[in-house]
Amino acid sequence: MLKPRPKPQSSAKGYGYLALATEIGALLGLWLGLGYLLQRYTAAGPLALLLGGLVGVAHALWHFIRRIS
Repeated sequence: MLKPRPKPQSSAKGYGYLALATEIGALLGLWLGLGYLLQRYTAAGPLALLLGGLVGVAHALWHFIRRIS
């Protein structure tokens, strides 16, 4: 007698986490890139890159909290 095959588990939850991680990475990359460009083409120095990184982290955190609640 053959055993029934187990049903495959849904990976929809995993795709949601993957999408969230991709969005957070894109936000951080965007803000760091803007900070780098600001640093490169103005006299702001490394402060612009640091500011871009901080704004990126804050935006990513805000997006994460808004998404999970």
